[in-house]
Amino acid sequence: MAGTFGDGTVRKEVLDAADEKATGAIIPLKMLHLNTIKSEMNNTIRYSKKERKGILTFGTDRDADTKADYQAELRFLYDNRFYVTLEGKAMDVEQLWNSINSNDLNGFKAYNT
Repeated sequence: MAGTFGDGTVRKEVLDAADEKATGAIIPLKMLHLNTIKSEMNNTIRYSKKERKGILTFGTDRDADTKADYQAELRFLYDNRFYVTLEGKAMDVEQLWNSINSNDLNGFKAYNT
């Protein structure tokens, strides 16, 4: 499932990790989970690892001059099954997280029984 919201400023994609095709996408996320680095930065890109509402998230903030389509990106595994990617224009990862209602993801739990 994928869609854009807020006149295209936020993009959300949810992959079902139970699907064989999604397994390859989950492996890098699991590797990040095992990584002990909390944050890292270079001149134009900052990476972060933070727990938000009990969900371990991995964020990327890009300066506007990187000319990326989205300046903020969050990735996380929801309910040990759903690989979620959020992308936001002209915002940082905190603003991106605050732009969504995490309760909107609760409907996916029904598929994990």
